[in-house]
Order: sequence, then C-alpha cells, then structure tokens
Amino acid sequence: MKVIVNGEEMEIKEGAKVKDLFLMFDIHNERVVVEKNKVILRKNEMLENILVEGDKLEIIQMVGGG
Repeated sequence: MKVIVNGEEMEIKEGAKVKDLFLMFDIHNERVVVEKNKVILRKNEMLENILVEGDKLEIIQMVGGG
C-alpha cells in the first residue's frame, strides 16, 4: 500500500504501524513528533497506530546540538 511520508510517496506492507517506519528510517521514538493526516499523535499512539492506504505523515526527529 502507498502512504506519503514527509512529502514522498512510499510503498509499505499492509498492516504496518507507525513504529515500523521508525525502524525503516532508523528513528528513535523518544525524540520524535509524528503528524498523521494533520493530527499529532501521542507517544502511545505512535507505537500502535496502524497505517492505511493514502495516509499522510510528517515525521520530525528532534536533534540536539550547539
């Protein structure tokens, strides 16, 4: 199925969860904000939220530095 992640269309498996995207992109969920279809997901929602065809996600990873 197809979803859009950070403006780019990608193919993922049926029944994939947001946390599966974290693995694909090597993202550590303790420093990330996820917006799904213009709604920001809570931490517990990020891990178990199942994706469906056409979902639009913005994944923002927080990075420290100076």
